[in-house]
Amino acid sequence: MKLLKQIKSFFEFEKRALFNSGVNKIQKHDFAGAVDVFNEVIREAPSYEAYQNRAAAYSRLSQYELAIQDLQRAIQMNPKLPEAHLGLGVINTRMGNLKGAIDCYNEVINLAPGHTIAYTNRGFVKFQMLDYRGAIADFDEAIELNDKN
Repeated sequence: MKLLKQIKSFFEFEKRALFNSGVNKIQKHDFAGAVDVFNEVIREAPSYEAYQNRAAAYSRLSQYELAIQDLQRAIQMNPKLPEAHLGLGVINTRMGNLKGAIDCYNEVINLAPGHTIAYTNRGFVKFQMLDYRGAIADFDEAIELNDKN
C-alpha cells in the first residue's frame, strides 16, 4: 500500500512539473511551446487551470476561437471562475464584440465584486462605445476599490 502511495505521489509530481513547464513557457513568451505542453497536460489530466492557461497562450497567438473554446471548458469545469470570464472579456474586446465584452466583465463583477481589473476593462469598453459617463463610473469604482486594498 505504501508503494502505491509513493507511485501515485510521483505521478502527481510529474503532472505538476509538466504544468509548471507550460506556465514557464508562457512567462518566457513561448506561446506555441506552451500550447504544446498544455495539450499534453490536458491529455493526461484535464483541469480548468490547464484549459485556462492554454487559452492564455492561444490568445497571445491571436487564435481567439481556440482560446474561447478553452475558456468555456474551464468555466464548465468551474463556473465560479472570474479569471476565465475576464479572459473572455479581453478576447471579445480584441475581436470588437464590445457587447459580449461588457457581458463578460459584468459576470466577473458578479462573481468577484471587488475585481478592479474588471471595472477598469469594462470602463475602457464603455469608453469605446461612447458611454463616457459609464466609463468614468467604472474607472472611479476601480480607483475606489484599489484605494481600499
